[in-house]
Amino acid sequence: MIKYAHITSYLTTIVMLALFVCGFLLPPVGVIDNSVIQAGGELMGLAFIAQLPRVIRLIGDRAIRIKKGDFSIEASDTDEKA
Repeated sequence: MIKYAHITSYLTTIVMLALFVCGFLLPPVGVIDNSVIQAGGELMGLAFIAQLPRVIRLIGDRAIRIKKGDFSIEASDTDEKA
């Protein structure tokens, strides 16, 4: 599974760069359309999703804490008893 995730990430990166180069060279020259940038972002999102199982496996039993303003999330795989 990890091998395919690497292949997917490399392939999407190559396609994204090709889109940017073609978008820059095709008329009107020097202008990259917003749709090309959006497609590049979606391709990088797919590459991230392909790597997500590997990232979760590397995290292991560590806790994840996310805090944004007043909102916070904490996730842990370990059972803590008070």
